[in-house]
Amino acid sequence: WHPFRQSATNCLPTVFESIPKERQIFSYEQGFAKPNERIFRLAVERLGLRPEQVVVVGDSYREDIAAARRIGTCAIWVLHRPERELDYIVEALNASERRPESVLASISELSPAQIATAIETAEVLKLHASSRDGGLDEDHSLRMYR
Repeated sequence: WHPFRQSATNCLPTVFESIPKERQIFSYEQGFAKPNERIFRLAVERLGLRPEQVVVVGDSYREDIAAARRIGTCAIWVLHRPERELDYIVEALNASERRPESVLASISELSPAQIATAIETAEVLKLHASSRDGGLDEDHSLRMYR
């Protein structure tokens, strides 16, 4: 039992039912814990995709988002307890940390369209950053979905 998994399963039962069990990877079942990047690399490997084709959805910047972004995946931050994430919010807004493609207030707000948008945003930023020697526009801001 894990609280976030239970919450996500309750809010999005059809999503979890549609994912084959062998592709469902939960860190607490693997023998190494987040924020170890190995858990994210394992997920990308099992999916048979490139990191930029994968979207990680997590509720902790330190445990989920930062490691996922370091290996190059897209990320959606479920910021349902912002008081616990204040330092990371400030760092993300100041661009001292890699930002997620989008932020949700609740896992129940997650939709296929937001996942697609996260991937599209990451591709646009990747193209834009490479054309500017790795920099991002100053006006790129953290996007909030409500």
